[in-house]
Order: sequence, then structure tokens, then C-alpha cells
Amino acid sequence: MKAVISLGVVAVLAVMVAGCTSKTSTSAGGDAEASQYLLSERPADAKEVADVVKTASDNDEVTIVGRIGGSVNPWVDEVAAFDIVDPSLTPCSEREGDNCPTPWDYCCDLNELKASTAMIKVVDASGQPVEKDARKLFGVKELQTVVAHGKVQKNEDGRFVVLADRIYIAK
Repeated sequence: MKAVISLGVVAVLAVMVAGCTSKTSTSAGGDAEASQYLLSERPADAKEVADVVKTASDNDEVTIVGRIGGSVNPWVDEVAAFDIVDPSLTPCSEREGDNCPTPWDYCCDLNELKASTAMIKVVDASGQPVEKDARKLFGVKELQTVVAHGKVQKNEDGRFVVLADRIYIAK
């Protein structure tokens, strides 16, 4: 009887361990849903934000690279969308003696921000925004470098938006 119970406990534990080990983290945020949008390698043809903003038109396909930021809150709550800033701009945290509590807002470069900022909006296969906060979905944070591939959409208030079908998140 003890052998049967012990064998049953071992079988249950084996199933539990197998279930845990089969769930691998597929994204920076550990969310399996995120994997369908993530690139495993950084695209070689990525262009910096300022170059893309200057040259791209609506519906152009682009691959753009930047760092998450551009304001105190670069996120869109409950949507996989965020602002990125051209890598040529220097956040306050990388300026000697600057103790800004929100270095990702690039407050030292306000004059350059408009021409050096783009919104990345991750969209599903039907072109609809993914309705999950990017911080939770991808595990991203301010000042992290992101490469996004998608189509340009300049919205009615002049914001430069990339409807991204794929992104690469630098470690």
C-alpha cells in the first residue's frame, strides 16, 4: 500500500515538474503572448528615429531604433505602446552631475525632442493595437533600446507613429 501511495506521489510530482519546465519564458517579460511580436535578433537595417521621422511618409515600411522615453510617462496604459527617442540624444542620467529623477524625459534636449521622437504601437495581425501594457507584456522599461518594424502612420495631431508588427528589445 505504501509503495502504491509513494508511486502515486512521485507520478504527481513528475507531472507538476514537467508542467513547470515546459513553460519557458519566451520574452523579456516572460509572457508567451509576447513571443509572436518579438524578434530574436536585432535587425541590421534599423535607422535612428530622427532619420526615419525626417524621411518616412504614411504607410512606409520602416525599421526604427530608439530608447524608450521622451516624457515623464512615455507609456500608453493598457496598450502595447510607448515613445522612443533617437539614440543620439543623451538622457540626463548619462550627463555628469545631473541628478534628474526622470532621466528618460530628456528634459535637457527639449528643442530636439519633436524631431527625435516616435510612438511605437504594437499591433496584431489585423492591425489593431495589442491591448496589454507594454511593460507587462514585454518587460520593458524607460531608457531601454528597442528596434521596431512596421508601417508609419502620422496621426491627426502630427505625432509620428509606427504600427509595429515586430520588435526587438535590447538587453
